[in-house]
Amino acid sequence: MSRSRPSLVRTLFAAMALLSVAGLAFSTWQGLLALKEGWNLTLAGSTAAPLAWRLVQTAALGLGAALLLAGWLSLRLRRELRELRQGADRMASGHLGHRLPLHRHHRELAEVADALNRMAGTLAHHIDSLEGHSREQAALLGGMREGVLAMDRHGRVRSCNRAAAELLGLGSHPTGALLEELLAERRELVELFHRAWEHGEGWENQLVLPSGQELRIWTQPQQAAGGQALLLGVLTDMSAANQAERLRREFVANVSHELKTPVTSIRGYVETLQEGAGEDPELRGRFHAVIERQSQRLDAIIDDLLELSRIERREEGRAIQREVVELESFLRHLVEDHAPLARAKDLELRLEIHSLDPLSVQVDKALLERALVNLLSNAIRYGGTKSTVEIQAGLDGGELLLEVRDHGVGIAPEHLPRLFERFYVVDKARSRSLGGTGLGLSIVKHAIQAQGGQVGVQSVLGQGATFWIRLPLEAGNSPARRKH
Repeated sequence: MSRSRPSLVRTLFAAMALLSVAGLAFSTWQGLLALKEGWNLTLAGSTAAPLAWRLVQTAALGLGAALLLAGWLSLRLRRELRELRQGADRMASGHLGHRLPLHRHHRELAEVADALNRMAGTLAHHIDSLEGHSREQAALLGGMREGVLAMDRHGRVRSCNRAAAELLGLGSHPTGALLEELLAERRELVELFHRAWEHGEGWENQLVLPSGQELRIWTQPQQAAGGQALLLGVLTDMSAANQAERLRREFVANVSHELKTPVTSIRGYVETLQEGAGEDPELRGRFHAVIERQSQRLDAIIDDLLELSRIERREEGRAIQREVVELESFLRHLVEDHAPLARAKDLELRLEIHSLDPLSVQVDKALLERALVNLLSNAIRYGGTKSTVEIQAGLDGGELLLEVRDHGVGIAPEHLPRLFERFYVVDKARSRSLGGTGLGLSIVKHAIQAQGGQVGVQSVLGQGATFWIRLPLEAGNSPARRKH
């Protein structure tokens, strides 16, 4: 700020000094005149009344000049102070970008205005920094998969991220509301938070909601700014993780059982042969046939497990090897390869192609072939006799739709949701007698999902089943028309 700005104190001092000097000079001049007139009046024998009146006039004029100067200075000072007050009020109301003009003030008040301007700038900087931290914190909490919830002693929600609101069904604006009102239909959750206050330290709990959702809730009392006590809750949806763990345990149990069954059978027959049954040619031949059959089943299970493992690794690593496949030719070769097996079951294979107009697609040919081979083999195995198995291909909503339909016994509704799980079979005895391993449909699912597609099944008990495959035709898998 410039030091050449006029000083209020100096201005007041100069005005008072000027007024004093002017008053003294005027009084002296008037006094001299009064003395001269008084001398003349004395010589003339007159009274001193005019002299007194002249002194009163002098005093009145001096007082009037002093009042005018004081009033002018007071008005100017009042205007400057009003500008300072109005500017400070604007800053206090949040307009921290407002700045007080310095050129219209005396030095002392200009220094006050400059200090207010610098204070507003500092406050604006700190507020921007706090808002930036607040936005970062909100972004971090909003991007978390875990729900974060903070509530006070009265059960009022103080903070809540989107994940917590979705997990607990709190609505879009839960902040400030009572948790007990928001969770009126979930009393077990409200009771859990109440017990967390009583627990007084970090506490972890598992809770299964009536919807089947499994939550892990960790709570910790915290001391917030101002000494306010808050309860922090971190919620994690464990449904998918627990389901995956259950599937893993079931898979381990199933694969152990499926491997143990043929191994036990082979060992039993080998021990029987070693104990002397091999002396009988008829028994020896029958036992050798059983051992060979169980060995083939064991080999098939191991092959399917290795194939499933390879597909999953490719699915995780996205190591999909796409190539252009002419769909009609590809499907006809599959039908021809399975024709002998179908004739053995007295089945007719039908291929129906809709609206393809010789179409070429980019797919992982090996994975698609493995998926369709498994579906065709199952349809022939379980399609009954003297019936048909239909393979249909067409375009549906920008996707390639493939369907394999049989007219066998069908599948009961309770089995459909788990049909693509590993080792899940509807009729284990029948599956084993037909050479199934329980891994075929799981291989189908992963082979199609690895290419960004979907699989599904529709079935009515007693009316057969339709397995469908959908593969997207966009971005890297677009159809290519064959040139004629």
